[in-house]
Amino acid sequence: MADKLECKRVFINSQPVSNQKVLRHQPLFVREGDKRWVSPANQDPSALNAARDWQMRVDLDQQLIFPPEIATTALRPDIVLWSNSCQLAYIIELTVPWEDALEEASERKKLRYSDIAAEAENKGWKIRMRPVEVGCRGFVASTIAKLLREVGVRGQAYRQAIKELVNTAERTSHWLWLKRSDTTWAARNS
Repeated sequence: MADKLECKRVFINSQPVSNQKVLRHQPLFVREGDKRWVSPANQDPSALNAARDWQMRVDLDQQLIFPPEIATTALRPDIVLWSNSCQLAYIIELTVPWEDALEEASERKKLRYSDIAAEAENKGWKIRMRPVEVGCRGFVASTIAKLLREVGVRGQAYRQAIKELVNTAERTSHWLWLKRSDTTWAARNS
C-alpha cells in the first residue's frame, strides 16, 4: 500500500499547480428532468490535488518519527502523509485482524491516535485518521478501498494494490502458521 501511495504522491507533486478547485463527486441521485453531472475527463478527483508539497513517512525499515510540525508524540503510525501548505495530514494505520474483528480493530486504532489528532487540530492542522484493515485470510476491508479512492489510486493501480494486499496477507498468515511449532518462537521467561 505504501508503494501505491508513494507513486500517487510523486505524481501529484510533479503536476503543475492548477487554479481550478478540485471537483467533488456529486450524489448519484438525479431529479427528473435534470441532466446527470459528469466530471471533466482531465480532472483527477484526488484529495491530494489540494497541494504540491506532499511528504510521506512509512514505519518499515527504520523507526518512523512523527512529523514534529504536526504533533509531538512517541506513537508510530504505519504511514503519515502530509502537506504543510494546506495543513492536512493523513494518519494511516494498517491492522491484520481476524475477519470477524475488522470493526473492533478500526475503532481501537482510531482511539489510539485521537490524542495526536486533537493536538494537531489545536495547531491548525486537519487530520484524516484512516485505520485500514486486511483480514489475516486475505479479506480486504472497505476502508482500504475508500482510502485508495480518496487519494486518487484508480484503475489498474487500484486493482493491483488490492491483489498485492490479499496475496501478502495470505502468504504471511501461512508463514506464521508454518512457524507455530518452531521452538525459537516459544515464550521466554526473562
